[in-house]
Amino acid sequence: MKKIRVIFLFLMASLCASSVQAADYESSIGARLAERFGVTWKSFLNDNSAIEVIGYTNILRNQEPLFVGATGLYEIHNDIASVEGLQWYYGGGAHVGLFLDDIIADKLFAGLDGILGLEYKIPDVPVAISVDWIPTYDLVGDSGFYARNGGLSVRYTF
Repeated sequence: MKKIRVIFLFLMASLCASSVQAADYESSIGARLAERFGVTWKSFLNDNSAIEVIGYTNILRNQEPLFVGATGLYEIHNDIASVEGLQWYYGGGAHVGLFLDDIIADKLFAGLDGILGLEYKIPDVPVAISVDWIPTYDLVGDSGFYARNGGLSVRYTF
């Protein structure tokens, strides 16, 4: 598992090092408000493709059992010509996480993700707002399809 994590981080760093400026911004970081609270980072690889990494947890909802996880996504962005700064995007990726429970043994979950969303980069302000849907299919853990993962992200752009 550690080798996979090292390879994933190396690939992500390589992709980021070769990124070029997108039309509206190069990178962004912020919060994702959804069923699972998250921190989101997005970086454009060229004018219309980006990678996004989301780290998330349910700690703010005070739910049991506690879990932590991460999702990595590759996204294709397309302009909506009638509104400056508005884009729609789609893509896919994978997620991995861990349920942390004192009573039950720790439980790993992992699977595949899709993404479909809208993003608005506010002109002349370093803020991007997006709303998206990330359906998932868990392959490890409680396997199955989960469609309830919609969210709102607010990011500082640079």
